[in-house]
Amino acid sequence: MTQTNYVNASRYILGTIDNHTLTASVRFDYTINPNLSIQYYGQPFISRGRYNDFKYVTNPVADRLNDRFQNYDTNQISINGNDFQVDDNRDGIMDYSFENPDFSYVQFNSNLVLRWEYIPGSELFLVWSQGVTSSVSSSNGLFEGFETGILDERPQNIFLLKATYRFIL
Repeated sequence: MTQTNYVNASRYILGTIDNHTLTASVRFDYTINPNLSIQYYGQPFISRGRYNDFKYVTNPVADRLNDRFQNYDTNQISINGNDFQVDDNRDGIMDYSFENPDFSYVQFNSNLVLRWEYIPGSELFLVWSQGVTSSVSSSNGLFEGFETGILDERPQNIFLLKATYRFIL
């Protein structure tokens, strides 16, 4: 997960992740007549990860899995703001720290397409593409993250116009 320098030696810190992800894809096609149609596609994505049970690597090539790392106990690790502080030798003095790796990521992408076939084989497309991406507090639930990370954010809008014309030779 992270690498921290401790007395000029590398320390590899691991953790268990509790990850929840919610995603969906919505597609809607409506044909008004053979020459005119509307298509919509939307995809929300929300993912939150929280880490716990931190441990450090002691012997990465040990035969037994449990011999490869040592768990921190409650006297060795504590959280202060957005950082975990580690007292490796339990002497009351912080030996090193690392940033809280918890995350919450939200994204919403959508496309709305109007297609008009103005003469046989020739079409005009009007496209509206919208996207929102943000990171929100990992303490929020998935649906709270959707509200604050998507509905309260300013989206990026893109408008496109595409025309095709069929030449008859």
